[in-house]
Amino acid sequence: MAEIFSSLHSTIKGNKIHWGSLVGAGQALAIAETAGNHNGMVLLLTNSNSEANRLEQEISFFLADTTDTPVILFPDWETLPYDSFSPHQDIISERLQALH
Repeated sequence: MAEIFSSLHSTIKGNKIHWGSLVGAGQALAIAETAGNHNGMVLLLTNSNSEANRLEQEISFFLADTTDTPVILFPDWETLPYDSFSPHQDIISERLQALH
């Protein structure tokens, strides 16, 4: 693991950490390492649902044996602002569970 982190290009700006040159599950490993060493909540924003789901699974894998840190996904509504229908009840339930 030390080899992976030695090849990271990270910068710290205030309380934000920016990584570059991460391939494969390297991004999830860096996030898991940071979350495991942090004494509070870590918020991760993604560009898409598929990326969020992938990172949730990978980060959970890396944190499985090391910490009691939960990985909680806050799913997208999967509706557009002008849609005339409500989101699926399962999505509403998952969002409420994540907020709880």
